[in-house]
Amino acid sequence: MITIAILHGQIQRITGAGKKISCTDGQVWVTQDGFREDRVLQSGESLVVKTAGLTLVNAIVDATIVIENGVAEGRRTLSEPAPKRIAPPATDALTASIGLFTELQNQSIHH
Repeated sequence: MITIAILHGQIQRITGAGKKISCTDGQVWVTQDGFREDRVLQSGESLVVKTAGLTLVNAIVDATIVIENGVAEGRRTLSEPAPKRIAPPATDALTASIGLFTELQNQSIHH
C-alpha cells in the first residue's frame, strides 16, 4: 500500500490492472487508457484499475490517494461504484479526458 499526496492540478501516473485507487482526502479525476469511462473520486471512494496500460489520476483539489496492489476479484465488485461521468467520443482518449477534466474544473469554479 502506497499513500500519495497530489496537489491541485498535478497528475499521478499509474500502470497495471488490478490496483485499487482510494481517495482518502480531496477529489481526483481518474482516466484509464482504452476506456471511455472517466471517474471522479471524492474522499472515501475507490475504484479498481481495469487496464494494464496507463491510468492518470489528476487532483481537482489537493488530495491524498492510497494505491493497493493485487486486489482480489471479490473485492473489485464491492469496491467499485457505478461510473459518474462518461467522456465524450473522440479518436484520442487522452484528448477526451483532458476535455472532461477542463469541464469539471469549470463546474467547480462556477459552483
